[in-house]
Amino acid sequence: MSTHESSIEVKNLIDYKLSTALTIDSVEDLAHELKKHLAQNKHNPNLSLDASAVEVITTPGVQMIIALGKLLERHNGALAINNPTEIFIKAFETLGLAQLLQKWGGSNG
Repeated sequence: MSTHESSIEVKNLIDYKLSTALTIDSVEDLAHELKKHLAQNKHNPNLSLDASAVEVITTPGVQMIIALGKLLERHNGALAINNPTEIFIKAFETLGLAQLLQKWGGSNG
C-alpha cells in the first residue's frame, strides 16, 4: 500500500522572524522592508511572521502588523502569525483585537 503526499506551494511567500522588540523605534524599518517585498510580489503576496522572540510590543507594533495584514488582503495575499508569545497575544487582547490575531493564526490555544 502506497501513501500519497501532496504539497502546496505558496508563491510569493516571505518568512520573517520578528525581533524581541516591536516598538515605535523598530517598526518603521521593518514596515519599509516588508513593503519592499510587497512591491516586488504584488500578486497574491504572503507573509509569515514568527513572533516567538517578541518580548516587548507597543501599540505602534500592533498597528504595523494590522496595516500589513490589511495590505496583504487587499492584494489577495495572506498574513500568518506563528508562535506568538504571551506578551504578543496580550497586546492584541488589550487593544480589543484578539479576533484579528485569531484570523491570522496567532493564538496558542
